[in-house]
Amino acid sequence: MGIILTNFAPESFWIQIGSSPSQFSDLTISHFLTANLIPVTLGNIVGGTVLVGLTNWVIYRRPQLRSVAVAQLEIKTNPYSAITNNVNISSLVEDVMDPTPITLRADTPVPIALDALLENKLTIAPVCDANDHLIGFFSTHDVMVDLWCEDYKIGIQQKVVDLMSHEVLSVQAKDRLLNVAERFCIDKEQLFPANEAGVATQLNTMSVEERAKTMKASVPHTLAVLEGNTFVGIIDRHAVMKALRPIYGKPIIVTKPHNQRSA
Repeated sequence: MGIILTNFAPESFWIQIGSSPSQFSDLTISHFLTANLIPVTLGNIVGGTVLVGLTNWVIYRRPQLRSVAVAQLEIKTNPYSAITNNVNISSLVEDVMDPTPITLRADTPVPIALDALLENKLTIAPVCDANDHLIGFFSTHDVMVDLWCEDYKIGIQQKVVDLMSHEVLSVQAKDRLLNVAERFCIDKEQLFPANEAGVATQLNTMSVEERAKTMKASVPHTLAVLEGNTFVGIIDRHAVMKALRPIYGKPIIVTKPHNQRSA
């Protein structure tokens, strides 16, 4: 617009606005091309290319193998837990954990990893890097979620690193077994909701037993076991329950009666 006015506006226009065309002598087509059109166009092209490239990188990039921060599951000692003589109250996690679990590599193809789980009747397994450092967990749940997302169609060949969970909860090998058992099923923050000052934040007419039976503790069925920061095994609900089974006494042998044919 400035170029048009400078070159084609009548003298009366300049008298009316109190100016002269010489004040806008730099508004030329060559200046417009070199100082505006070309730089802006190049900027849009480069900026758009970078934006599209970054967007595609974020959406379609392959997951990178990385170390994970293993969250330590908070285990609180409860000296008032009901204990029977049939269970060793001094049992530790290391006494019942699996010290040699089946582990997977991050670069293992998903079908091979899934076969390893199914053949060993497992639903989850730890994933370790080449130095046997724990970097995540791979589970049948991860596979089922991916199959649902892909409408149960086989796409690109995926590896364990593409589906595994990088969020890992762990306990220490020297933690008391009974405290870990409690943490598997009881969430103290749900059972006794209170703020940092210890003041109850919710009022509930249900008894402690009723609240405990209706709550859902958000703890995985399998936990990593660490000794310091070193991965030494896993512990799951089955192992804990097997250790607690003696509370009920000796195993009961149930025999099925033989069907007798009437004369």
